[in-house]
Amino acid sequence: MKNNDFDWHDYFKLAESYKSEEDIAKTRTGIGRFYYSSFLESRDYILNHELF
Repeated sequence: MKNNDFDWHDYFKLAESYKSEEDIAKTRTGIGRFYYSSFLESRDYILNHELF
């Protein structure tokens, strides 16, 4: 399952934009985006390099 249609680093950049927010909902959203982008970038790397 290779997904080259979406750049997961965009989620990371979105999370960066929430980093200095005072709103707890935006902070929690940012944390979720950091996690999701890290997980999916790792998944894509593993699949694209046939490491699994």
